[in-house]
Amino acid sequence: MKNDDVYMNAEDNNEPDFDDMNKRLKNIEAETANLKEILGSVAECRRLNGNEYPAINFRKHSAVLTDFGGLGDEKTFNTKAFQYAISNLSHYASDGGAQLVVPPGKWLTRSFNLIIHFTQFLQKDALILASQDKSEWPPLPVLPSSRRGRDAPD
Repeated sequence: MKNDDVYMNAEDNNEPDFDDMNKRLKNIEAETANLKEILGSVAECRRLNGNEYPAINFRKHSAVLTDFGGLGDEKTFNTKAFQYAISNLSHYASDGGAQLVVPPGKWLTRSFNLIIHFTQFLQKDALILASQDKSEWPPLPVLPSSRRGRDAPD
């Protein structure tokens, strides 16, 4: 007999069937462990303005952009916050890398460089806005791995 998704034991005067619930709980725990193994760990939840921001994290270390002074108000330039966060998280490259979580908001920025062993995770409703002033986007040198391309010298 099923009542509100809890199985009842008809032989015990409709008492909850704890054996069945324990089996179901063990199955859920096993499935959760399998998902964590497949997807990585879940990043530590952070709170901002009373909201939790969990993220799937494939990196051993994580941080939130607001930890580095970022403000997603669409007016404040967050270039230094991105640079500071990336610089600090780069120290974890040899220890599994790091993830920077960008919470919901409109994050205005100028150019900044990303690094290897680094994931930038934008949560739902997070938007990175690039400055529209072309003078703030200097040409970058061609990377040695680029070989020949649009920006490569002839």
